[in-house]
Amino acid sequence: MTGDSEEADAEVLSPDEAFKRLGNEIRVAILQELGAADEPVRFSDLRKELDVTDSGKFNYHLDQLTGHFIEQTAEGYQLRRPGERIIQAVLSGAVTESPTLEPTSIDWRCHRCGAEPIEVDYREEQVGVYCTSCEGIYGGERDQEKVNIPAERERLYYLHLPPAGIVGRSPKEAFVAASRWTNAETVTAANGICPRCSARLVESATVCRNHTTDSGLCDACNNRYAVMYRVRCTNCVYELEAIYANKLMTNLELRSFLIDHGLNPHHPQREAFLEVLYPYEEDIHSVDPLAVTFTFTGDEESISLSIDDSLEVVNVERTSGAEQ
Repeated sequence: MTGDSEEADAEVLSPDEAFKRLGNEIRVAILQELGAADEPVRFSDLRKELDVTDSGKFNYHLDQLTGHFIEQTAEGYQLRRPGERIIQAVLSGAVTESPTLEPTSIDWRCHRCGAEPIEVDYREEQVGVYCTSCEGIYGGERDQEKVNIPAERERLYYLHLPPAGIVGRSPKEAFVAASRWTNAETVTAANGICPRCSARLVESATVCRNHTTDSGLCDACNNRYAVMYRVRCTNCVYELEAIYANKLMTNLELRSFLIDHGLNPHHPQREAFLEVLYPYEEDIHSVDPLAVTFTFTGDEESISLSIDDSLEVVNVERTSGAEQ
């Protein structure tokens, strides 16, 4: 299967060759200059903008990019899709920057216990979200050892956000942006598509057989919920492990339930969204074969979704407060 004619004619490179061709500051500068241009750029104008006096040297570096990352047209040079992807990665900061944000309080309440404020930090392209008043959802000793989290801060969850996402935003604004970004990625993954490279994902579910949360997080699995959802890309290094509610976000009836309660599943920026979606109940009928019912409650109404070993929803029941 091929794309448009531009892509069909593009040169095919091995990963080693692709990185080799990008390993020069002049070539990266060429990609950046073409990425900033609104139209094709002629050879002489491109060389002048980059201040490369040696025409032969500049032509050599341009040739290394032409055919895969850029193309030459009658009007000049312009980026191909692979060149655009490289520039997008560079400008996102994902391959060049590693900013951090120290733990900062924001006026947002914990959806587990209702305490306010919560704390957020940023490192390794992740916004960490913590509560200082309850046991959180994930983490504990293992999490504290990994990223040096103080014992009194319990992790609610991590949100993914490229470095550019925190530029020009307050900690709260970065948290909201990360919530929306992660929601979009999670729904994409739950639909079986890798949010990094678009390849097919392999999905699975794990169940803690000795689950107990009498003291907060389970001593056996270190999580609040027993059923965890996992995906692994068949092409790149993308992996995700999360509570099963993330998989259920693709279900139309659950999304309708959220919308009926004034909650937008596309932009889960309100505390109320999390308070309806994540303090759910899980009823494990069987581990092998898998059979679990998840129940979400909001405004004296609940919705229960049952899954089987296929990880698909096989039954949905919606119950009003009067029927409960």
